[in-house]
Amino acid sequence: ILPVHYRDYILDCFKSDILISDYWHPTFGDRPTNKNEAVKLALDYIRDLPPLIPLYSHCFMPSYPIKLGNPVISTIGPSDTIHYGADLEEYLTNEFIQMAADRLRRSYDAFPEIPYWDGLFFDAYKRGPAGK
Repeated sequence: ILPVHYRDYILDCFKSDILISDYWHPTFGDRPTNKNEAVKLALDYIRDLPPLIPLYSHCFMPSYPIKLGNPVISTIGPSDTIHYGADLEEYLTNEFIQMAADRLRRSYDAFPEIPYWDGLFFDAYKRGPAGK
């Protein structure tokens, strides 16, 4: 079980983006007009997802599927998330030794998909400006 503050961190990131940036993902369902109801609906959905494993600061990797090669993300919210490594080894190299120059040039499709979470964090980037 993750320490509460890490679970709360992810929830707070989504809450902030929903309240401040009007973030909404279609998997949450129809968006309520009341912002507090919208936050509740979204966070109830997110609480049911497989947890993200905290690594360092605001970097996480998925707990599901349990396999080698899961990617690492750096997030301060769904509107500000990047892939930080294609796997744990690349993340550790990028974070503590030297940033891989090509990491910044790779498309989002070059990284393994994170089931359940991938769309929440990266659909906006894949759709482009204004969700188109």
